[in-house]
Amino acid sequence: MEPDEHIAALDADGALLAAAAGRAGLDAPIPGCPLWKMRELLRHTGYVHRWAAGYVTHGYEEEVDRFGEDELLRAGPGDAELIGWFRDGHAGLVRSLRSADPGLSCWTFLDAPSPLAFWARRQAHETAIHRADAESAAGDVTPFPAVFAADGIDELLVCFASRGGVRAPARRLLVRTADTGDEWLAEVGTGITARRVTGGGEACGAGGVDCVVAGTASELYLLLWNRLPDGGSVTVSGDPELLRTWQDQVQVKWAPRSLSATVMKMPRGSAGHTSQKGINRGGGGDRTLVLQYLTRASPGAACSAISQPRRSLQASRRAGSAAVRCPV
Repeated sequence: MEPDEHIAALDADGALLAAAAGRAGLDAPIPGCPLWKMRELLRHTGYVHRWAAGYVTHGYEEEVDRFGEDELLRAGPGDAELIGWFRDGHAGLVRSLRSADPGLSCWTFLDAPSPLAFWARRQAHETAIHRADAESAAGDVTPFPAVFAADGIDELLVCFASRGGVRAPARRLLVRTADTGDEWLAEVGTGITARRVTGGGEACGAGGVDCVVAGTASELYLLLWNRLPDGGSVTVSGDPELLRTWQDQVQVKWAPRSLSATVMKMPRGSAGHTSQKGINRGGGGDRTLVLQYLTRASPGAACSAISQPRRSLQASRRAGSAAVRCPV
């Protein structure tokens, strides 16, 4: 997708988000973010829009200071002005991106053809997922255009989930969109790496794949961002525990400057690990490995709200397997 297409999606989804907030009310709980109500969703997304617009407008070459999640959720206007404040920040971001020089130089944190392409894509998907959050609190979620949803899957799998790399042994998860014909192979072990493939299992070499997850791009987009608790019409073949492992491992969180991370949960009994790539936190039992982004310290957690694992895929279609759960 081109930057102007991402900006158009950002514009449309921000308007849908505000409209859903108005229908549901500020006290409506957000199913995909169990600790939030609508007011927290608006404050989070409105702050992220202003934060992103600062890089585009001012061309900051380094990361600037920013609030942690708790701080930003306490900040912002009161209830009477909150939806209008969100609309103003969203409109400002859209204006900044549309008027930006294509040769814009500024700080970014994921690979992209240009800084403008990065910020347009990242904020389009930031807003899209939170639009789905707002609509889920108000009623039904509007399906995403297939090409846009496939682009969002690619960003999550290839950019976010793969930042920490993977160490053997790893198992193979194939994600396949039925309507766009896209496929991604994720290798899931202690860490994750993912890439686009063609030809499905045949392109994966010896051993093929351990699990295939297939569905429309829109449903897979929501599933992989933990916004499709019943699994919709998504199908899982092979070992559904592998999908659960992927979903349990990847959580993209907003944190204060230099602490944003993709969180990888280590199995019980894992040896402690400390390196420039991560810090093992926690005692006995399950441990959490915080893998900082491999280039610069990153605010990539702007990508999505923190949420808890959710039951999905109708408990693996009640086929006797453990329930499949989603990331973030």
